[in-house]
Amino acid sequence: MLNVISQALLIDRRCTDFLLWPTRLSFWMLSALMLCAIGWPVVVFAAAPIITNVADQMVALGNTYLYKPTLQQGGVVNWSKLYGPDGLEVDPVNGNVTWSIPSNLPSESFHIGVQASNAEGVAREVWIVHVGVSKVIEVGPNTTYKTLRNGFAALNGGETMVIKAGTYTGVDNTFGLFSREKPPSGTVTKLTTVMSEQPGSVILDGQGERNPLVLISDFVSPLSDNGGSLRDAPANYIALKGIEVHNSSDAGLEIRYAHHIKLIDLGAANSGGKYQRENIANMVVNRSQYVTIEGLYTWGYSRYALSLYYSQYVINRRSTVRIDNFSGKEPVGGYQTYCSRHIRHQNNLILDSDHPEFWTNNIYWAAAFAGAATDCDGLPENIRYERSISLNNALSVGDTAAKSGKDALQHQDIVAWDVDTQRFDHGTSDAFFSVYNSRGSMKISQSTLGNIRQSGGPLSSNGQSFIFADTRNFTVENSIFFQLGEVNGVTIDQGPLISCDSVCSFKANIFYNFKGKLPTTTSVTSMTGNDSSTNPLIRYLPQLDQQSRLRTAGINNTRIGAEVMTYKGRSGTFWGDPGFEDETNLPMWPITNQHVISNAMSKWSYTGPTRNGGPTATLKGARGHASGGETITHYVWNYLGNL
Repeated sequence: MLNVISQALLIDRRCTDFLLWPTRLSFWMLSALMLCAIGWPVVVFAAAPIITNVADQMVALGNTYLYKPTLQQGGVVNWSKLYGPDGLEVDPVNGNVTWSIPSNLPSESFHIGVQASNAEGVAREVWIVHVGVSKVIEVGPNTTYKTLRNGFAALNGGETMVIKAGTYTGVDNTFGLFSREKPPSGTVTKLTTVMSEQPGSVILDGQGERNPLVLISDFVSPLSDNGGSLRDAPANYIALKGIEVHNSSDAGLEIRYAHHIKLIDLGAANSGGKYQRENIANMVVNRSQYVTIEGLYTWGYSRYALSLYYSQYVINRRSTVRIDNFSGKEPVGGYQTYCSRHIRHQNNLILDSDHPEFWTNNIYWAAAFAGAATDCDGLPENIRYERSISLNNALSVGDTAAKSGKDALQHQDIVAWDVDTQRFDHGTSDAFFSVYNSRGSMKISQSTLGNIRQSGGPLSSNGQSFIFADTRNFTVENSIFFQLGEVNGVTIDQGPLISCDSVCSFKANIFYNFKGKLPTTTSVTSMTGNDSSTNPLIRYLPQLDQQSRLRTAGINNTRIGAEVMTYKGRSGTFWGDPGFEDETNLPMWPITNQHVISNAMSKWSYTGPTRNGGPTATLKGARGHASGGETITHYVWNYLGNL
């Protein structure tokens, strides 16, 4: 489908005319100028690209997929990949799309997308490639199958259902409990795929009265079997792609009692918002295993963006979320891993959850990257948050209540910047969370924590420590602490670094411009090789300067500070698949699907009461990365003012 940002006239200019152009020169303009200088004839195209429509295609497993998109106009452009598995490549000069499809890949359908850019604009084209799929059906008002349930009844395991663009409402456009009201199970070699025509083009709207996408299967979780009577007919080995769920009555997207589920480029907003539900997440994985979440984006009303509950072997990667408003008393947070084991969170973002006045009734705060363990023994286990960013949020960075967990919850390569930890009373004397609140065991390594402040109430100055560690080991190494206690551009003393009642270790860290009290070596706290005088000179949040001495200043000449530059974990892989947590060396930036994500979040708005009996106010979604003319990539990279 065509999506052209802007168009202009096609202009053929001679070299002498080109030299008179204004100074707003792109790379291609400069190249043309060089060619003019050596006497080559030059035709300059001053028109936004338009890509010829690409039809959906079917290919066999084990083949090499080759396709060359064509331009209707645009002249010399830069081609780039918009959608597709990690193995798919797009030639930046000629746009050739190449993908060597493994013969052992399960049959599945994929969104493939390219982008063509020049100085005048951007064009995007998306199509579907069905790999090894024997049958495809379409659902929509102008097709044979008008509703989702019509399509499910006609779909067999291992086939693909494509939902035409549009907004779908009513009970017949929800996932039901019975076998013909939801996708049938695929197999280990043939996944059942249910996907939108294009990512973000299909909205299942619950209108506040229904849950459009709750996929319930027959899996019996070894972690907890409470509520097992709700299990249903099999719905496993399923891939859901490119669908948004709005205004669900409860959880927006929920996977329950299922295994081997892929959730690719799904969005969820305003879950439980109509009736201000108490304990709601925009996405929940409940008592399931082997679930891969990739490219999730959530916003609007919600307690959590994503909650993993009594589940195992789950991967959440490449997601972007925002918390806007919530009225329940439960803690508010970003990515929550609750009583689970064998979990990976890779390359995720939580941005602009910065208006806690619209979190009207909650007593406690959770965190951006959390690991709860209330009322579960021996959990969590083997949980890692890696290469992720919390930016401009009124949330703690991390917490765990895993007093009986088998090992430490790990944070590796975490960037947390402009963190505003909230310390409002709400009728209890301990209604606050520290930057890190560790009642279990935690290990933080190669992370960057900067411009962090404690706001609200008497505890905001010379009060509670920035870190609380209780009963279990707490370790921080090779990390940067930059201006903790920063308020309106000035760093003040807002309390000591840590309150430690366990064994706490700080090794090879940078503490820059911290006015509070650093711990001294005691029977419970170890301080080794830390530096409180060096300015880390941070210019860009995702990357240290190439010449920074911090690249080799850590333990055993390793890096101090975070880098969030490439993907960890190959796309589409389940836990245990080859490459599921390997270094890909593929660039994380620009963020895939960012044009869809920012556009969707910008359209949201809420008007209602504010905290502690405050006045009615309006919170708009068009802020931060979702403000006009911004992209997620530019927002993050330019956040410190260095273009």
